[in-house]
Amino acid sequence: MRTALLSLALLCCAGPAAAAPGAAGIDWQHDAYDAARAAARAADKPVVVDLWAPWCHTCLSMKHTVLADAKLAPFADRFVWVALDTDRPENAAALKTLGIGAWPTFYVVSPTDDAVQARHVGAASLEEFVAFLEAGLAGHRAVADTAWGKAARLG
Repeated sequence: MRTALLSLALLCCAGPAAAAPGAAGIDWQHDAYDAARAAARAADKPVVVDLWAPWCHTCLSMKHTVLADAKLAPFADRFVWVALDTDRPENAAALKTLGIGAWPTFYVVSPTDDAVQARHVGAASLEEFVAFLEAGLAGHRAVADTAWGKAARLG
């Protein structure tokens, strides 16, 4: 009986379902900043970067509450999403570029360069996180509007 229960528990935690987007519908890339930036450039979408650590209780709380909330679903396709474990050596270059002083730190980064369009440090309520995302989108629109204005003047 214990073996059957253990097997069932392991099946629930493993496989494709564990990697599927949550209620928010966000398809997070993990520890792949360069790949996320390339996807963002191709789709002309800003990147949401979650700088977190496995020992950070606030980071884990955000992951399981705010970042999993279905009310973020309208934003899922408007960004490329990447979570970077700050303890992993492969993320050192991204950390050097973006910087971190406290955990968690969230950025919205331009798809064309590493320009920060919005930043939030620390825990956030759902409402605060939505405001952060909206600020990032507003920054993206401002960048796009500026680029369009330059293109229009050249043509």
